[in-house]
Amino acid sequence: MKNFIKYISLACASIFTLSACSEDDSIIKLDPTTFVAPVADAPTSNNLILLEENAAQNAVTFKWAAASYGVATPPKYEVQIAVKGTNFEKTKVIISTSEITADISVKELNATVIDMGAEPFVKSDFEYRIVSSVGTPGSQQLISNINSISITPYPTDLSTNWGVVGDLSDWGGKKDIPFWKTDVTNVYVAYINVTEFNKDGVSQIKFRQDNKWELDYGDNEPVDNKLDKGGKNINIPELGSYKITMDLTNLTYKIEKFTWGLVGDATPNGWNGPDTKLTYDGTNDAWSTILTVKDGMFKFRLNNDPSYAVNYGGSDTPSVLKENGDNIKIKAGTYKITANFNKKTYTVEVQ
Repeated sequence: MKNFIKYISLACASIFTLSACSEDDSIIKLDPTTFVAPVADAPTSNNLILLEENAAQNAVTFKWAAASYGVATPPKYEVQIAVKGTNFEKTKVIISTSEITADISVKELNATVIDMGAEPFVKSDFEYRIVSSVGTPGSQQLISNINSISITPYPTDLSTNWGVVGDLSDWGGKKDIPFWKTDVTNVYVAYINVTEFNKDGVSQIKFRQDNKWELDYGDNEPVDNKLDKGGKNINIPELGSYKITMDLTNLTYKIEKFTWGLVGDATPNGWNGPDTKLTYDGTNDAWSTILTVKDGMFKFRLNNDPSYAVNYGGSDTPSVLKENGDNIKIKAGTYKITANFNKKTYTVEVQ
C-alpha cells in the first residue's frame, strides 16, 4: 500500500525528464506506474559484535534486489541506517553505490554507530533500508523494506601506553608524547614537533612504555630502523614536524616529515603558506586548531605541498570533506577548525 501511494504521488508530479543531452535533443521519460522499489535481503547476521582487532575486516555485506525505473539507466543506491524506532528521522548514509551489493568494514561501521550515539560494549538496535534514485541525486526515490540489526561497538579512543621521550620532552620531565593506535594491531603512530637542537646539534628520542624506563626501545649502530631493547638514542637531524610509526610486531620504526595544515586567503599566510599547523588528538581521531581568520576561503593540505598532491576541500554535503574538493568559505572571526580525515568530515566552531 505504501509503495502504491508513493507511485501515485510520483505520477501526480507528472512525467519525469531524465535526460536531454543527446545530439538530437531526444528526451527519455519515466513512467512512475512501472517503478519497482529495491528489496533488501535480510542480513546474514542481525547481531554484530564489533572487535577492534578485526577493524580492517568486512563487518556485513548488504544485498538487495534492483530497483526498476523502466529504462536502461542504472539507479544509484544509498544504504541508510537509523536508530531503531526513530522512523528514519535522522539517518546516516553508510554506502553509496550503483551496485546491488555493498560491504562495510568493521572500522567504518563502528565509527558510524558510535557517531550516532551507540555506547561501546553495549548492544544497540538499528534499522537500515535501501534508497534508490535515478537522474539527479535524490530525485525519483524508491525506498525498500526495512531490516533490523543489532550492533555492539568498541571504543574509538586510540590511546596506548607507549610514548616518545627525549630532548623534546626533557627526557621524562614531562609526560611522554603519546603513540596512538592504527588500523593494524601493534602498529602505533606519534606526531612530534622538533623546534630546537641539543648541544650536539641534533634532537634525540627513544620510545618507552608506561612513561617508565622498565621497557624502552632505541636503535643501536649501525642505524637500521630496527628497534633494539634499551638501545641507543635515535637522532633527528632536522627541525620540523614528524610522524613516527612504531611496529611492535616486527620491531621496526619509521620517522618522516608530516603535517596537516590550513591554507587559503582566509589564513594568516595566504595561499602560499606556510600552512597553519593542525594538532592531532587521538581521543577523537581528529586534527584541529584555533585560528583567527579573514573573510575568504581555506582548504586542508598535507605537508605544505605546493603541488597540492593531497588536499581536502568542501563537497556538496555540508561538513563533508572531499579530496581535491572546493575551497571552503568562511567569514572573519576566531574559530576552532577540526577535520577527521578518516571519516572525511570537518567542523568550524565559533570561539
